[in-house]
Amino acid sequence: MKQNRMPSLSQTIKTDLITALKEKNQIKVSTLRMVQAAVKNREIELKKREEGLNDEETIDVLAKEAKK
Repeated sequence: MKQNRMPSLSQTIKTDLITALKEKNQIKVSTLRMVQAAVKNREIELKKREEGLNDEETIDVLAKEAKK
């Protein structure tokens, strides 16, 4: 039996970026790329490149970016 899991927040950001690229929505593309870069930088800081950040850590990164 398949378990119906929600995609991770990082995966959702990636999917939204692809959709924005297809729609040629430059503002959305720019924003999502900035968010992806911030998440990747945090992964490097925490040495979690292999497993990535969990949703809670990703939300922390988004909150910090929103304050800028």
